Amino acid sequence: MRRLLCLFVVFIIALSCGSKRDKAQGLLETKINDYLGRQLAIPDKIKTYNAFNRIILDSLEISISNYKIYSYVDASCPTCIKSTNKWDSLTVEFVEFNVPIILILESADNFESLKYYCESGGIKNFSYPFFLDMEGQFFMKNAEFMNEHKHFETVLTNRENEILMFGNPIHSEAIKESYLKYLAKNAKK
Repeated sequence: MRRLLCLFVVFIIALSCGSKRDKAQGLLETKINDYLGRQLAIPDKIKTYNAFNRIILDSLEISISNYKIYSYVDASCPTCIKSTNKWDSLTVEFVEFNVPIILILESADNFESLKYYCESGGIKNFSYPFFLDMEGQFFMKNAEFMNEHKHFETVLTNRENEILMFGNPIHSEAIKESYLKYLAKNAKK
């Protein structure tokens, strides 16, 4: 009888955990659907920083691209800065669809860490200019969804900066494949 009671309790706990997980998943899907199609807010005071000579597109060409990948990077965080090397390795796959990777960096140290890593070779030749958010407005203006989850700090947009997809392709192969599949279907090469 005691064994049956324990089994029943475990069953009830498992059901309640599954229910919470399903509710959380449903809530996340609802939030994603709410944010898709919204326009990404781009601050007025963004400076470009061309740390390397190997730039594929300049900031004007980037601004008129049909599709863009925006990602927020905390430039005060050395690990976050070094992630640009992963982004550069993805450049080849996205350049096929003329999709620039726009890293918008915010810094508490006046971008000194970024400059150090660029000059010391900690960051390899990134193919696009860095976009420096001097007043920390990018994250603040988009905090409604960026605060939800780390994956929401990276988005695929159209020319008008309407959000088409969420997720960071350097952290998830599935997200990268979703982006590439979407672009293969919709972008002109």
